Amino acid sequence: MAQLAGFLFGLGFLIAFIGVVMLIIRIIKNAKKSQTEILSEITKEITKEKSSSSYEKSFESRLNASNATIYDKLEQIKLGNMIVHWQENYQIIGKIKLIEMTWDENDQRIATGRFFPILVMDKSHYLVSMPKGEGAEIIWFFLERKDTETALTPFFLGTDGNIGAATQFADSEQTAEVFFRLPQRNIGEIEWQMKDIGSFFFESDGRAFLSGKGETRHILARDTHNPKQYLLYFDLLEGKGSSCLLIGNEINPENEIEYVL
Repeated sequence: MAQLAGFLFGLGFLIAFIGVVMLIIRIIKNAKKSQTEILSEITKEITKEKSSSSYEKSFESRLNASNATIYDKLEQIKLGNMIVHWQENYQIIGKIKLIEMTWDENDQRIATGRFFPILVMDKSHYLVSMPKGEGAEIIWFFLERKDTETALTPFFLGTDGNIGAATQFADSEQTAEVFFRLPQRNIGEIEWQMKDIGSFFFESDGRAFLSGKGETRHILARDTHNPKQYLLYFDLLEGKGSSCLLIGNEINPENEIEYVL
């Protein structure tokens, strides 16, 4: 009788042991299954993102692409991005697109497909892309906004008895050598030579002297004693905003713009 009881006790212990072992094996299998399922879900999400349009390269990755020139980066830059110019950091707070126009065979104004960005880096400093003159190459300027003591548009246009510099230059089809000095006490001693006049349609975003959409004309002149220094005057024709006088230097972005972030 004692032997039978001992046998039954041993058998029960063995069954219980086997049950524990099976339970442990089941737990391990379930854990492995859960990990596999999680990994599978992650893989599916990654594949889904890659196949979607949202997986396109971001603006930042395009800017940092090794084959993108500094000119490409400046044209694609957006509000909030950073520019490092001569170790000075500037955050873009406004952007104006100057849209070049021409005349078709029906004397209707149409866009040529070219545009020139103005990047507003703070209340006073601007990076501007502009043709250097009528039919000339496109260059970049680093310019500072200047306060004006009087309205400059009447000065540049002049009157019948006292023709202004812009009118003289326009009457010569931008071929005459026209010189002037601004009626400004702080910069009135500088002699400028007319280089280009014209008008652009514009589209503006952020904080800038032009707002929304409209049309502005411009006057570009160069310092006769410092050929790197330029004057750029914008006169609002249509839309919202104000006229603006900018003075500064021609720059080479490849050498002077350290980073576009």
